[in-house]
Amino acid sequence: DRRTGSTWSQQRLECVNGPLRGRLPKTYTLIETSFKTWKKSFPNSKILNADTGFDIRYIEYPYGNYLEEEELFFFPVDPSDRRLPLKERVLGVLEDNAQRAYRFNDLVQGMEVIADTLDTKALLIVRSEVDNINAAFYPKEGRNYTALQDDFPRILKDDAGNYYDLAGRIIEGPDVGQKLDRPLSFIGYWFSWGAFYPAIEIY
Repeated sequence: DRRTGSTWSQQRLECVNGPLRGRLPKTYTLIETSFKTWKKSFPNSKILNADTGFDIRYIEYPYGNYLEEEELFFFPVDPSDRRLPLKERVLGVLEDNAQRAYRFNDLVQGMEVIADTLDTKALLIVRSEVDNINAAFYPKEGRNYTALQDDFPRILKDDAGNYYDLAGRIIEGPDVGQKLDRPLSFIGYWFSWGAFYPAIEIY
């Protein structure tokens, strides 16, 4: 942070050095998935123009074989948690006193809903291998949820007759316009989760 001389950790989501040490940044929910799934979920989306004035080909991956080489890193990793392959993508969920990783490598083909609890908080994990979805929500108390198959933009329904999209918004039903809250969570390589959160659990 050039204004304050503070250093921020993206993985820990906090300031780790300088006058703002211990402060937490404002975070925003994002959705990481394939463009195919995004188009099915939000067909009226606009695409950012790649004509930025810089000679950069945004359709090309810029880091060579970084994705495929398990032991290729641009910086040292310590500690190195070998419980999972280091370059495996996982969804990590953060609560006050616990963290849990939800793997991409054990996803089922169709849409799946997992009811889980982390640090006394009820969680709803919605995931699909074929649609490249792995997302966490806080369920509404007393509601039961069912995954929908091949029904985009609807991916989820509850027993009150509400239908939800990929962002957790109710797009049909008696509570249309409301949405599910989401825990602090994001997708990253396992090596980063294991290094910054050594006590992280694996679902």
